[in-house]
Amino acid sequence: MGAAENLTRDAITREFMAAKAARAPLVYWSIIPGPGSAGLCDFVACAGGEFFGIEAKASREDGGKPPTAQQLRTIESIINAEGVALVVNDEVSFEVLHRCLMTATNYTWTRPAWRSDAVLKRRQPPPMR
Repeated sequence: MGAAENLTRDAITREFMAAKAARAPLVYWSIIPGPGSAGLCDFVACAGGEFFGIEAKASREDGGKPPTAQQLRTIESIINAEGVALVVNDEVSFEVLHRCLMTATNYTWTRPAWRSDAVLKRRQPPPMR
């Protein structure tokens, strides 16, 4: 997992935190990559009785790659089980996630920024001495 993908994971985490702050009926887990996690989505959630599998990918402008064959099989399995599976890799797909969660929970909250100022500052290299 590269630094660019971490930016997407950060945005998704901020979206879940905003939903929880609004007291939306939501439970989520961030899957930590490691042995045995192959084939799992980066985030799984239950929102308003709906199962969500969310794959975080680096944005296209950051050189992100499409989901692997195994990730696509997992996404297909979730959809076949009538769950919601999303690949979040840009601001448009981030907005889709936001709207899906609000629809499932019947709650509203302000969508966090796709790229927060704090995140963008972390991307900049430290000053030269």
